[in-house]
Amino acid sequence: MFFSTHILADVERVCDTVAILDRGRVALQGPIDELRARPRERHRVRVEVDDPQRLVDALQTCSWVEAIDQADRGALAVATRTLPLAQRELPAIVARLGLELRRMETAEAGLEDVFVDLVGERPTGSVDAGVPGTTDADGAATTDADVPGTTDGAGGAS
Repeated sequence: MFFSTHILADVERVCDTVAILDRGRVALQGPIDELRARPRERHRVRVEVDDPQRLVDALQTCSWVEAIDQADRGALAVATRTLPLAQRELPAIVARLGLELRRMETAEAGLEDVFVDLVGERPTGSVDAGVPGTTDADGAATTDADVPGTTDGAGGAS
């Protein structure tokens, strides 16, 4: 079965194997687990504090922070290329601000992360709260799924 969409979270739910297209050409292909296990250029750290806006304000001046997104339940997803530095600095900044650090964890790599590392931008229609980027002009995840009755990104059945 063939399944095509820009919504990579859907791909992760229904597919075993994926091919990532970049400007109409296959840029990477393989089982999802193998693609997620690839070394990453960007990492996301999920942080939950009692006053997320104060932390956002402080992080905007940090050179190691590439992007900050609101995640679910008021948490923040902090994107960085220097994970060890982020893991040291985030708790220090939270302490300096006198905030309550409720949770901090490194986000598991998803297809969105693989796509952004490979292509350098987020796919059109992305719903992930991960690393932001520009809208992709032609990127799509094209998959070979063994799930009958799936739909494409436009809602059409495959």
